[in-house]
Amino acid sequence: MRANTLDLALKQMPEGAHEFALGIDGPFYLSLHSRSARLVPGGGAMVHLAKYLAVGEAPGQDAVKELEAVADLVMPGWREQEVKRQVLRGMTVSNALPRWDRARPAVGVMEAPGLFIAGEWVGKEGMIADAAAASAVEAARAALRWMARQGVASPVA
Repeated sequence: MRANTLDLALKQMPEGAHEFALGIDGPFYLSLHSRSARLVPGGGAMVHLAKYLAVGEAPGQDAVKELEAVADLVMPGWREQEVKRQVLRGMTVSNALPRWDRARPAVGVMEAPGLFIAGEWVGKEGMIADAAAASAVEAARAALRWMARQGVASPVA
């Protein structure tokens, strides 16, 4: 999968701007990355926008305009706050696919009975968020089975 991206360094988030958005009618994404990571000096904001491209879709001449239009919708007034930007076209979003010959770790850790893991590259199914959710469910079920074998009462009624 590939995407066009626009990173915006802003003096500050505009008044009334949203910090996160996912496209419902288009494959767009916007996130205020500086909310959880120190990416800019105090008061500033680092916003990442992406448009996911269909298989075989070219990055296109209007890539920046499309992403700016999303920013206009989600963060009105951002243009007055812009300090710097980075545009990347046709970037690889996921550079690996689960394959039968590259086993992902199981949710149960053999060397540590009672330890269970979950994550985007754990378990037998899905990719990214789907894999994280599926492995979390699988880990929870495995933990309940392990607890039952240990004679520990289930916390689930």
